[in-house]
Amino acid sequence: MKIKYKFLLSLLLIMAIPLLGMFFLTYKEIQNQFKEELLISQHQLMNQLNKSIQVSLKDLDNKLMSIYVTKDLYDYATNFSGKDNESIVEYSNMENLLRVLSLSLGGNSNVYFYLEYNKSLHKVDFKNLSLQVTTSLQDESDTWLELIKQGRGASTIYSSNLAPNSHLFIGRAITDVIRNKYVGVLAIDLNQQFFVNSLGEENIDDYIQVLDSQGNILYATKDLEINKNEMIVVKSEINAFGWTIEKYIPQSLLRKVAWDSIQFTFYFGGLVILIIGVLLWFYYSKQFSEPIVRLVRSMKKVGTGNFKLDEQDKVRFRKDEIGLLAKQFYSMVQTLDHLIQSQYELKLQESYSRMKALQAQINPHFLYNTLTSLYSEALDIGSESICKMIKSLSSMFRYTTESDTDIVPLGREIEHIRNYLEIQKFRFESNLHYEIDIQDTLLSIPCVKLSLQPIVENAVIHGISKKGRGELWITANIETDQISVVVKDSGEGILPENLKAIESMIHNKHKVEEHIGLNNVQQRILYSFSGSDGIHVESQTGNGTTVTIKWRVPLDDKSIHY
Repeated sequence: MKIKYKFLLSLLLIMAIPLLGMFFLTYKEIQNQFKEELLISQHQLMNQLNKSIQVSLKDLDNKLMSIYVTKDLYDYATNFSGKDNESIVEYSNMENLLRVLSLSLGGNSNVYFYLEYNKSLHKVDFKNLSLQVTTSLQDESDTWLELIKQGRGASTIYSSNLAPNSHLFIGRAITDVIRNKYVGVLAIDLNQQFFVNSLGEENIDDYIQVLDSQGNILYATKDLEINKNEMIVVKSEINAFGWTIEKYIPQSLLRKVAWDSIQFTFYFGGLVILIIGVLLWFYYSKQFSEPIVRLVRSMKKVGTGNFKLDEQDKVRFRKDEIGLLAKQFYSMVQTLDHLIQSQYELKLQESYSRMKALQAQINPHFLYNTLTSLYSEALDIGSESICKMIKSLSSMFRYTTESDTDIVPLGREIEHIRNYLEIQKFRFESNLHYEIDIQDTLLSIPCVKLSLQPIVENAVIHGISKKGRGELWITANIETDQISVVVKDSGEGILPENLKAIESMIHNKHKVEEHIGLNNVQQRILYSFSGSDGIHVESQTGNGTTVTIKWRVPLDDKSIHY
């Protein structure tokens, strides 16, 4: 029998229409009862939260009043109105009072002190208690200051629902009672933490909104992006400030509660049918689930590169679709395993043959011994120049034939370049001058081995050699998170069309055979130090060439040098 017919039989046997009908009727009744109880309890909760916000606002106003009524603040606001200078002592007292007020607010609100006579706004930042003074007021600053001014000393609340930069201020205007003249404003702003503290963190995960008397949203625990038709709205009564609180309860919560209440009845009522269903499920799981699980397990092993399947991983070949699928899969795995083994042995033989061919070309130890003998002979006859050349050449060969790692300290690469240039000086004599200026602290930074030699070699062969004489400068420095090594020569330079071709080759657009070494260095740098800039070439015909090579410095190495 095919799989689709087996599952159809299971579906027909498990269906239980009477159980579903009883479950649906009971479910709807419980849902309606819970909704009525929920509306009553949540309405009471919203009223309590609204009263809590009202109390918190009055507490903030009391703290504001504790500074507002002080003699120092009043004298500062009134005594210097219209004058050109201020007392340093009185200014310091005013500044300390503002900081004290900010501290008393629990470190969650900024404090503002506005002086009318010079249109200056003093702000104490609650994060670091720094005092900022500005005379260039924004349009919104004029709005809330004007509203508080109209309060004539009474506690005034200003709210702006201009998202996302909404603001909420509570403040009082300061009046010179002798001259009956408005002189300033003392205010604080309310940030999100004020509402979190007032509502309680246990309610933050619910959909709650605080609205002012105009219906503007002052605070919302989260963005209400869902369909409001799927929500139950519970609204509090209006508090002394005209504010209300609305809570949106998902209809899905009612459905969940109803389902939680009906589960026991559902399972109990359908116990007999469920037992039959479980027995059928057990039977068919043995027929389908276990073979499929074993087949999936085998596929995961093959996905990790393991083509050797154990006997317990194999599915007994059957005459249905699962048996056919398993048979085809294991046949494919055996074929892949055979092909991989064949290719692996072929590559291994090819690599071994290449290694033997390279070993046959040159024996490094034989080369070192020969150079050592030549060095001894030159030393015996007193030829210092030949000794120096052989020593430099020996160091170069030793460095290039070392194969322990592709990453070396910059100092070793510079030493290799110095040996190369010393050998070239025997050729050019006094016509070649070079200068290497690199700080000792940079010599331990890792770099790609043999990354500078192709650049220096190009400078000598294609730049200085064509001109017959010239100079070469090598410098290095740290730039942000990369080290920059600059190789500059005074040679013939590069024609613009050739320079463009070289830059294209470096960035893998196409290859220029005589500069293929630069492409190789570029790829090795990008592979070894991800995110590096690599090689950049600048040149003017007749004025030399400058090659800059940059690679990202690992954090642990970079920290040593800063």
